[in-house]
Amino acid sequence: MNNAQKNRWKIILVVVASVIVGSSLWYSNVLVNKMQVEERQKVRLWAEAIQKKAGLVKYANTLFNQIGGDERQKVQLWADATKMLASNDVSNIDLGFIFKLIQDNQTVPVILTDDKSKIISSRNLDSLKQRDTVYLRKTLVEMKKQHVPIEITVYKTQKNYLYYQDSKVFTELKGVLNDLQNSFMSEVVANAASVPAIITDSTQTHIIHSGGVDSLSLKDSASRKELISSMQNSNAPIIIDIGDGGKEYI
Repeated sequence: MNNAQKNRWKIILVVVASVIVGSSLWYSNVLVNKMQVEERQKVRLWAEAIQKKAGLVKYANTLFNQIGGDERQKVQLWADATKMLASNDVSNIDLGFIFKLIQDNQTVPVILTDDKSKIISSRNLDSLKQRDTVYLRKTLVEMKKQHVPIEITVYKTQKNYLYYQDSKVFTELKGVLNDLQNSFMSEVVANAASVPAIITDSTQTHIIHSGGVDSLSLKDSASRKELISSMQNSNAPIIIDIGDGGKEYI
């Protein structure tokens, strides 16, 4: 084979190699673009699912707060009825209605005290312990920690105080709501879309939860700030409002 033929074969091999490399790069680029589109679609569907579930958590939180408000209103009515019964003039009071108000509270535990914290009466406590003074005092301490008492003016400067705690149903609902919120947060950071995700507070500076990110990027404030900024530049954050008084960002 002479030099001309050798050179021609070299040129052919270079052209073929170039075509193969070019085809491989083109095909790889097609695959990368296709994967990118699929990934973005996956992230979009994940984000929509997260927003829908956040709406459900917010609804549950709103319902929970409404129940809590109803319980305090029930205690307030009980306090008003007690105040009326303590009045010197009961001639114009419908006593049947007042007694019904008091009896209607079958769920919320309450303790009525004077202004020196001496227990006057109680309702909806443990029926086996309601005469146990140690149990009553301990329960009163717990009530003082949980809610601000309702003040009842009995006569001039004489006041009684009505303490209460969450009913058993309300307490159980609180546990369910906490589980729901924790489950929601866990689902965000350990998502099926394998998306690196962080959840920040309303200031978008403090990371509350994270998943799929390098642990080293969470060690110091500068790294955390850089991580948050990088994610903000990649995708607009998802605003989460679960109804607890503040917003969070994914």
